[in-house]
Amino acid sequence: MWLENWGGKKPQILSHSAANYEVRQYAQCAGGSQRSILAALVELECPEEVLEVCSVGLTGHDAAVQEASVDAIGALVNTRQENTALSQLIALKNSGAEYIRVRVAYALKHFDQPEAKEALIELRQDTDHWVIGAAMETLL
Repeated sequence: MWLENWGGKKPQILSHSAANYEVRQYAQCAGGSQRSILAALVELECPEEVLEVCSVGLTGHDAAVQEASVDAIGALVNTRQENTALSQLIALKNSGAEYIRVRVAYALKHFDQPEAKEALIELRQDTDHWVIGAAMETLL
């Protein structure tokens, strides 16, 4: 909505200023605010800041923030941080939390690299039926 005021294009200086502010504010916020900040960073197309904030979100104790962080990492496909994002997702496929593995399965579907396809094949063999279902959805 705010992009309409700029003719559909965001000024680059606004993007970086806003992104830097959002990153600084992120660690001080509660879960709901963290998810909102993360969504704003993804919209601003600031992949480095998204990765930084996701790293913080994944180390927290709020499951919703952790899930949003995995989703945001998945949104980095076709950005200059795509390879780093894919590496993080592949590492997270072995998470002890099934809700993280479910989100990883959904996120990996956006990547075309062979490593992503292999990770999805592994997730189809998971012990949790929700993870298996998420990993198999692309087959339908």
